[in-house]
Amino acid sequence: MSRRVARIIVTGAAAVAAVGLAATSASADPFEPSSWTIDPGGPYTATTGFTELADVTVGVSFTCTTDADGAASTATGDLKIGPGVTNPLGDVKTLNFHNCSGPLGAVTATPNDLPYDINGYTFDDMATVNETVGYIGPVNVHVSMDNCAFDVVGNAPGFFDNATSELRVDPAAQLPAGVEPLHPININCLGLVNETDVLTYDGDYTVSPHTTITGQV
Repeated sequence: MSRRVARIIVTGAAAVAAVGLAATSASADPFEPSSWTIDPGGPYTATTGFTELADVTVGVSFTCTTDADGAASTATGDLKIGPGVTNPLGDVKTLNFHNCSGPLGAVTATPNDLPYDINGYTFDDMATVNETVGYIGPVNVHVSMDNCAFDVVGNAPGFFDNATSELRVDPAAQLPAGVEPLHPININCLGLVNETDVLTYDGDYTVSPHTTITGQV
């Protein structure tokens, strides 16, 4: 074999390897699925021991915690079943908050306009991630305490972790362009919460039965 032919073969092999590496890297990135597979789907319950609604503009928060009388927050609803599923992937039919407090004392949080949609946005199929980014909403929750009341509306982003069957409602998750984030309306709160304030919601909900949500290209 001539040196020129050998160089061509080596160069060609390197190019093929580079293309293969690039394709592998690209497929590892989160993508927007055309459909989803939900297993098992159907009725579910979700429970968390701690929630936090934060007004990040003002720097105040409203929290719910588990005590002897119940969990901080519980939810029930239905997920679609099987492959070929498109948004909404399911819904939240009931949502309860318990043992809640804020800067002015005890807090009552009352969901309105249920059910809320559960939507998927992106999926990351890397073995170390294996999770969906999505959002719940639009929501409408009335928050009240002494001398303060307001409604939380918009959409709450989060992650669904297939390994743990955990829905982590988390502001670190990205909302799709054009989807309205959480914000307050109908405010009567002595300046503690204001119309232009940015709100976030955190809560790690364990979903039962154990569920997986997988995106397909």
